[in-house]
Amino acid sequence: MQSRHYLLCIATTVLGICTLTASSSPFDRDSPSSLTESDHKGSAPASPFVFSDLVISPSMLQVDQLVNVNVSFKITNTGNRDGDAIAEMYTSWMNATASRPISKLDGFERYSVKKGTSVSGSMTISSKQLQLNDAVKGWTVEPGTITIFVGGQQPNQHNLGRSNIINGTLLLYDGHRNSAGTSDCLTFHLIFCIVTFYICSYMAK
Repeated sequence: MQSRHYLLCIATTVLGICTLTASSSPFDRDSPSSLTESDHKGSAPASPFVFSDLVISPSMLQVDQLVNVNVSFKITNTGNRDGDAIAEMYTSWMNATASRPISKLDGFERYSVKKGTSVSGSMTISSKQLQLNDAVKGWTVEPGTITIFVGGQQPNQHNLGRSNIINGTLLLYDGHRNSAGTSDCLTFHLIFCIVTFYICSYMAK
């Protein structure tokens, strides 16, 4: 029975340490941006140009240390003839308090793609394009998540058979607030681990 108590003590403490480690870094600067491709309910895009391999760099920014964001992607011509593809880039804010459009066109480029080949493309989102017009504060940058769409048409367009759309996320965060929240979280988990260890040790006696 005593050995069981010790095993329970060790397992609970390890669990607390693992939780502490997982919560110590809520923002991983080196993690790739999330990537999904729009669902066309099983129908193949009418356009021969297929967009893929979206990369957003950087994928996280502190609101008071903004830089230009590079959005790169690949376009593949799956058709039987050479052609030009128009890549459109839109941004959409999630849960923003300031006035903003549902989706905003932030760039577009034309690419010549030979049949059966792929080309790399890229566009830039400037720091000014990350601002929102607040009725009180004027142009400002809010912490939050921005979804970036790239494809041959506007996201959520009814004509979904025209082109596929890929998307990823850009995180804007308040560094000072995040640091304080992380410190409080670390303190809580550390106290939890210590108290759990002593309780288990006492029960094992």
